[in-house]
Amino acid sequence: MDQDKIRHVLRSVVEESELMRQMQQDPESLRERFDLNDREVEALTSARMIVQVQDTTLTFVTGTTITAG
Repeated sequence: MDQDKIRHVLRSVVEESELMRQMQQDPESLRERFDLNDREVEALTSARMIVQVQDTTLTFVTGTTITAG
């Protein structure tokens, strides 16, 4: 699995609110746009644990944060 690719998708989610909706409701729809394989789509499915998006930061239920920029 290309973790850099997943990071890119998550950073894009921070910058584009529509991507957050897609990732939460239909991560499969991001497959073509980001050239994702099955394992990467599965990783995004587990990323549904995102509980907050504020400015350029994603916060997960685990307490982990990712900041774009």
